[in-house]
Amino acid sequence: MTRDGVDFLPGSLGDLGLRVFTTFITLPGMVGSPIRIPRFTDHWRRVSESALSLHIINHARAEQYKNWVDEHLATELKAYQARSGNSQLRLRLVLGAEFLDLFVDPFLREAKLDAGVKVLSYPGERALPTHKTTSAALSVIARRAAEAQGSYEALLIDRDGYVREGAWSNLFWFDRFGVLSTIGERVLPGIVRQIILEHWDCRRCEISLTDLKREAREVFITQSTNGIIPVVSIDDTPVSNGTPGILTSQLSSRFLALFVDSTVPV
Repeated sequence: MTRDGVDFLPGSLGDLGLRVFTTFITLPGMVGSPIRIPRFTDHWRRVSESALSLHIINHARAEQYKNWVDEHLATELKAYQARSGNSQLRLRLVLGAEFLDLFVDPFLREAKLDAGVKVLSYPGERALPTHKTTSAALSVIARRAAEAQGSYEALLIDRDGYVREGAWSNLFWFDRFGVLSTIGERVLPGIVRQIILEHWDCRRCEISLTDLKREAREVFITQSTNGIIPVVSIDDTPVSNGTPGILTSQLSSRFLALFVDSTVPV
């Protein structure tokens, strides 16, 4: 989008180049058919409210961005589909003080994720945990450290030894009694996390890394693109005997139906 003379908030974080973003996928379908995005309204609300609360944009700019999305997003995505031949896409909308950027690429979920992933603990806590910002050095470094040791994701651990969240994911676990739990505060309000909290009884609490390894019966992480991903080891400590647990599998099956049913045409 081009600049159009709107006055921005003086001294805002936008002046420092801070931006917020949201990442999501379209559902697969025939190229040229209507674009369907699960929970698109929630994605837009979260990213725009985040930009407003951090004073990156003001309400006038937020309205301009929303108008552009309403008028042009579907057209841009259909054009990309036609050029690339890919029906399922991954999108990233980035909101800054002066511009809204849209990044699009093909998406295909890796089937191997259903077999479970390894995660690695990493010391650190995001400075703005309830916002998804481009100030993501910790998440990038933590994920790279995990990948270097053969893990899919990093779990961020605060200075007191408590698990905060994944570098790019939310964390859930079933305890030894089968009670579903997640971190209650100072985490990103992920869209998949939101769906789970809406449809399942879920305890919100804190847990140390030690207790997670010792007491969790099953563990999984969630992402807007890949949905529910079983965790089979934490720092090489097996979870659920090193295989996806039945409770996670049952939840995942029900979640998928809810996820598809939550689609919004754009």
